[in-house]
Amino acid sequence: MARPTPIIALVASLLGPLASSLGGCSGHAWLVDATEPEERAYFEVFEASTRSAALYDRLDTRALVQATLITGRFLEAYSREYARVHHLDNQSSAPWRQDIAGRFGEGIPVMVHIETPEPGHGDLDPQEGVWTTALFNDRGVSVAPFQVVRVEPSVEDGYFFPYVKSFGRTYLLRFPPRPGWKPARSGGGGEAQEPSAPGETGSAPEGPALLDGHRVTLRLAGVLGTAELAWDIDTSGGACFRPGG
Repeated sequence: MARPTPIIALVASLLGPLASSLGGCSGHAWLVDATEPEERAYFEVFEASTRSAALYDRLDTRALVQATLITGRFLEAYSREYARVHHLDNQSSAPWRQDIAGRFGEGIPVMVHIETPEPGHGDLDPQEGVWTTALFNDRGVSVAPFQVVRVEPSVEDGYFFPYVKSFGRTYLLRFPPRPGWKPARSGGGGEAQEPSAPGETGSAPEGPALLDGHRVTLRLAGVLGTAELAWDIDTSGGACFRPGG
């Protein structure tokens, strides 16, 4: 049997329900269907924070990947929408806010959903060796996740992350914000530094930070191909991440 042909195409937008309008902040069905202004505000941030990629071998689909970069801006939008749908007090000191921050955890969290024809081919557990994941920027800083957590999607996950569905696998990847950083829960020691992303509380040695660049890219690489999902970091406080390709 001939070896599989290397990846023919890596595309950053998918057809149908996986379509992504990387050129702006609208276009997904979940945004179009949002009726309440507060609901629409969340999904605008969600869409700006989410990237999609597909891996093909000729006409065969090898993998569909979607990922959401959990920044401070995303976490605030998530918290506001969570408070709205649950009719909760949205004060910054509300206890449920700590629960949300704890769910996404330390470092730089990325929610990833991957669909493959063979279920086992979507395993992001580094011990399985199907995929190697990394987060890197345009200044040469690259880190591997310090934690890969398989997510069993709930009804709430399906609302806040609409690409999450029963088919495929969902993971929460947590990356160190800079090389050498250790999460506090792993005994990293040191004093907590000013966070560059939600939940950064571990030791922070001197060195370049991942989000100091202009672009950050999530890479999934393995024998099935390489998928790269990029976010241009908007430091101006604008409405969207500038779309990355």
